Amino acid sequence: MKKLILVILLIFLLSACKAGNIIYNSLYIASIGFEKNEEVYTGYFYLPSSVSVGNLEQTEAEDATIAKVDGSSISEIFNNFETSSYLKMNLKHISSIVFSESIMNDANINDFINYVKNSDYFDYNFYIFVTTDKIEDIYKVKNPNNENVILTILCEPVTNPYTYLSAKPIHFLNFCRDFYNHKVIKIALLEAENIWSENFDSVVSKSVCFYGDNKARCVINDQYNFCFFNDVKKFQYDEKDLSILFTNYKCDISYFDSIKIKIRSNVKFLTQPTSIEKIEEKIKSIILNLINMYEKDIDFLNLEYNNAFGKKIELDVRLEEI
Repeated sequence: MKKLILVILLIFLLSACKAGNIIYNSLYIASIGFEKNEEVYTGYFYLPSSVSVGNLEQTEAEDATIAKVDGSSISEIFNNFETSSYLKMNLKHISSIVFSESIMNDANINDFINYVKNSDYFDYNFYIFVTTDKIEDIYKVKNPNNENVILTILCEPVTNPYTYLSAKPIHFLNFCRDFYNHKVIKIALLEAENIWSENFDSVVSKSVCFYGDNKARCVINDQYNFCFFNDVKKFQYDEKDLSILFTNYKCDISYFDSIKIKIRSNVKFLTQPTSIEKIEEKIKSIILNLINMYEKDIDFLNLEYNNAFGKKIELDVRLEEI
């Protein structure tokens, strides 16, 4: 009986050691960014400490490391990174992929998708972002209270519903579906900002990138106007003496006999209130101006995909004051 117990304990210890070795001998990559400078592709691999993976509490080994690898293509970057260390590259924990605007063309996107599809170790459960900033600046993100880096936007893209104003993060599988169906894809745009210090330390997503027809159009909107085409939990609109808080904002677009854009939201006046009707007309004006400004350059309403060119645009905006 004692021998049996010793054998069981030995098996347990060996299993525990093996599990520990898997953790400490793996590179747990949370996010990867790609950019191109002339003919050189660069990949940035955002690696939280292996101790931080699965641990939301503050630890001594909580800081992330950024590995920088060059290559002649996106797929070669992965190969070069994998052969640069004796540690195993663990791709199961990737939460986000960040493409620089310089990467955004069909050839590079196909290269990336094919690598993911043919990889035995890549998990498909991550989100796609675009940035016009340097990838290095995006990966300088920190939490103001020194919480674990796992809690940052790069590692938890969909946790906070208030993070994204003009576009929601798009899942990799949805991105592939829209890409191969030749739709114009709306992608959340990441921007590096210096909020808590003089250096870049934060990442925000106020703006949007539209990708289609082998080109990207990134629209940096200080006034967050493209948020009027997005479902947003809460955002504030300011103009001169007018300040309004929108909550539970919903935008629905249908393409039947006409292009019908239906808007529903609660509003709260933070300054001197005005009539709801005036705000409804203001939203209609903003939406029509955006369509006139951008639709000819890039079909962000996907009129071609929905066979809706030439159809009448109808706006149905109804707000409720709270």
